[in-house]
Amino acid sequence: MLQRVCEAVAYAHSRGVLHRDLKPTNIMVGSFGETYVMDWGLARVLAEPSDDAQQSGAPPAAPPPTSAVQTRAGDVIGTPVYMAPEQALGHVDWVGAATDVYAIGAMLYHLLAGAMPYVAAGETPSGDAIIECLRQGPPPPIADLATRLPAKLIAICERAMARDPAARYPAMQALADDLRAFLEVRVVAAHGTGRLAVLRQWIRRNRGLATAITTTMLALAVGFTVSTWLFLKARANEQTALVSEQAAVASEQRAVANEKRADGELAASKFERARTQVRLGDMTFAENELWPQHIAGGTPRATHWALWETYANNRCLASIHRDATLGRRCIGVIGAGELVVMGGQDAWLRFLDGRTLRLVQEVRYASPIMSIDVSSDGTRIALGTTTGIELWDAARRRAPRRAHAVVSVHLAHRPRRGPAAAHRAIRPRAGVRPDQPLAGRGPPRWLHRPVRCRRASPRA
Repeated sequence: MLQRVCEAVAYAHSRGVLHRDLKPTNIMVGSFGETYVMDWGLARVLAEPSDDAQQSGAPPAAPPPTSAVQTRAGDVIGTPVYMAPEQALGHVDWVGAATDVYAIGAMLYHLLAGAMPYVAAGETPSGDAIIECLRQGPPPPIADLATRLPAKLIAICERAMARDPAARYPAMQALADDLRAFLEVRVVAAHGTGRLAVLRQWIRRNRGLATAITTTMLALAVGFTVSTWLFLKARANEQTALVSEQAAVASEQRAVANEKRADGELAASKFERARTQVRLGDMTFAENELWPQHIAGGTPRATHWALWETYANNRCLASIHRDATLGRRCIGVIGAGELVVMGGQDAWLRFLDGRTLRLVQEVRYASPIMSIDVSSDGTRIALGTTTGIELWDAARRRAPRRAHAVVSVHLAHRPRRGPAAAHRAIRPRAGVRPDQPLAGRGPPRWLHRPVRCRRASPRA
């Protein structure tokens, strides 16, 4: 209702008319809620001179009434309890739209506090006493008279009743807008402005939507926080795994380095032991230790000079590295050392140069060669194989063409001894190395054992 009163008076102000006597008794409400502002007897048109100015020098029409709620005429015009300070002080030139704003504020004060300004509950002071109090200062703060009042309404009332007209609402429409904003739960200019105030009022008007938005934002914040925490945790785990992997790689590298160091120390130990055996005259041990190291290439200069020392001390003209994949090998020297014949379990018969041990010729044989012996005159080569014994022509380095010259000898053995006996029979005697020539020793003893011969067909 008070908002409608403000709008009606604002319309009058827009037409240049001031009421100057607004009070509850001049407000009427119709049967359908319509609001009427009555008693415009003290109204003033702003374009016209004031009534007081026209009556200056004339005696007053009648003595002023003593009631605080009755309209006063003369120097002080209006109802004392709803009168603005400039009216009470008789400053006619200060009376304007702010004067009616103060009267609306006084009516709002009456509604909120339950008592009129400057009038205590149960008292009926005179109009002169009210005017005197009005001239001395503002009424008691409304917050002291009534508790649990909306702060916005208190702010509206205090601004409308400000003693300085410039501190009040600049127009009645502004007061109406603040009252409407309070009713619509919007920002009240007298209470506070700004984005935060707007947000607070919006939340109050839309509590359900605000709650939903707040819940959504909170869920998003929690989700973002959890996802960030999981991401950081995964990143930390990844870093930990990377550090562990690097540590494992470093450990593996240290193990490899230690293994290489151990291998180097072992090779150095074998190297020193081989050199010791060279000084002691054990050429076979020295060769078996030095040649694998030399071929491996770990310390080629050291092994080269060690081998040179080995063969210088033992007067060896040439040598062949022993290949473990070829199995056991046997050799023989033809003539005065012009050729060296070598055979082995790989079933290859090789003829090597007697000075450089370079390959001259090799012949694929049908079965593994277990032993080799050369006749004293160097014309015949006896090959002991897993199937028997065969004689070869040393000069031609092949089997003789004449049939009677080719003799295949099979070892006589008892059935109960098995074929292994023949293998044992053709092995060299104990103490004879496979790579040591048998020339000059004469036929092996096992050639004089009883044999049975059969004529073989001539070979091409």
